[in-house]
Amino acid sequence: MTRGSENQWGQALEKAVLRRQNPDGGWPEICRLCAGAADGIPGVICDRLGSVIWLRIYSDLEPEALREFIGVVESSFKTARVFCSQRVREAKGQAGFRWILPQGRPPASSAPFYASRAKERSEVFEICERPEDDFGIYVDSRSARNWVAENSYGERVLNLFAYTCGFGVASACNGAVSVCNVDVSKDYLTWGRRNAALNRVDFSVVPEDCLKFLQRLRRRLERGVAQEPTLIVLDPPAFIVGKGSRRVTRNVLEELLQLCRGVLAPGGKILLSCNDATQLRNGGFFRTCDAVLQTPGTPLIQQPLLQSTDVLGENPEAIDPHHSAAAFWILEASGKREKA
Repeated sequence: MTRGSENQWGQALEKAVLRRQNPDGGWPEICRLCAGAADGIPGVICDRLGSVIWLRIYSDLEPEALREFIGVVESSFKTARVFCSQRVREAKGQAGFRWILPQGRPPASSAPFYASRAKERSEVFEICERPEDDFGIYVDSRSARNWVAENSYGERVLNLFAYTCGFGVASACNGAVSVCNVDVSKDYLTWGRRNAALNRVDFSVVPEDCLKFLQRLRRRLERGVAQEPTLIVLDPPAFIVGKGSRRVTRNVLEELLQLCRGVLAPGGKILLSCNDATQLRNGGFFRTCDAVLQTPGTPLIQQPLLQSTDVLGENPEAIDPHHSAAAFWILEASGKREKA
């Protein structure tokens, strides 16, 4: 990369950040400041999480250009703490990330617990300034959390792969009758409890493998000792806890979807996400969904959920070869279950 293109990219990042400003000159506390190729900078994603700015570099970038990018962000958010991660190729061709932490910050593995807060809509979330935890909330899911908040009133919500319970908080704060958050990590669910306390709401948490939980819920429903959820959030990461090939979500997605369809109340809805860029690009995710929708069971109507404008960027049609934002769909049960 030439020096001229570095300057050009730095200017493009500055323009992208300025485009996200509110009329009052500020920025949303949780938002995407740069959306990669959609903002003219392929492979560069920049998110604001309250007082934390997370700059992610997925493309090859020279140190001079990287410093320029960090400088642009620091000049716009003078009191923020900028964390930068750059993808690098490790041994055997595997990808890893090299972190550049705020000045004076110790290495991530030895860093003490730093927490701040950030607001989205009327909900407040704890932001943990430890990169290995991804800070506690994902901007990619912002439009999906908004949809859940607007569609939770009176619903029984099951939040699978709950992480720090962002969807659970959005549901509980907006009139859900009950909210159950399931995740294999007790630490993340404890974090979710803190998020609930910040918002003066309550919900249940279950530290369990989501596949096993769904199988157990199905048995309880057959015995008549549980209620069917009317809204299921199925937001798995690309890789989950499991053995062998079952650690890869795409290998168990069909099973997950069938189980969700089997426990969903008639007329209920499933919010489904895909966080696997490869599956989005090669169509594998859509083929799996189609295979499930064509089998006997509760008929489901599928419709995409549009991302928020900050995540889409200035040119949503631009294809970024380095990064793809998460994609979301609404699956709505159209009637009673068909017999297999």
